[in-house]
Amino acid sequence: SILGKTGVGKSTFINALIGQDKMEVGHDMMTCTKTIQHTIMNNPRNANQRLVIVDTPSFDIIDIRDDEILRRFSVWLATSYTAETKIGGVIYLHDISDCSMDATTTRNLEIFQRLCGLDSFHSFILGTTKWDSVKPSVGGLREEELLKNYWNNMINSGSSVYRFKNTGPSAWNMVDKILDGV
Repeated sequence: SILGKTGVGKSTFINALIGQDKMEVGHDMMTCTKTIQHTIMNNPRNANQRLVIVDTPSFDIIDIRDDEILRRFSVWLATSYTAETKIGGVIYLHDISDCSMDATTTRNLEIFQRLCGLDSFHSFILGTTKWDSVKPSVGGLREEELLKNYWNNMINSGSSVYRFKNTGPSAWNMVDKILDGV
């Protein structure tokens, strides 16, 4: 599952991963992903494995409460799960060009930590996006702050951090890390 707030690049990430523009990408301030969407693809690195990539609505949608989004996601997981299906992991994306950590983002991280528990963070990827929108030195400082002040518990519990550079290979780096643990 790909998680993150509105405009962070969740749909862009999925499109880069699958190599086609399948997911609608919004370019204005309102979210365009209001329902859980998924795409199924064969794993190009393992012919015996299919991947289900899930694009989730943001937790900061004005007209849908956060607990309703969580409920929808839980229902989707329950109805989509089969005996042959393994939930490999979660990729949480953060916009590195965002110069502040707002209450919604902080609350989302707290919710994820409570929902998943620290034991499951080895399959939780923390990704940063929009590196082309900041100077490398500025992005580096913001990344350092995220690592130290916001993501440290998750990293200490096994989460990995990656940079998404709007390319298929950078998206696959994150997915490969999850698949290595499945």
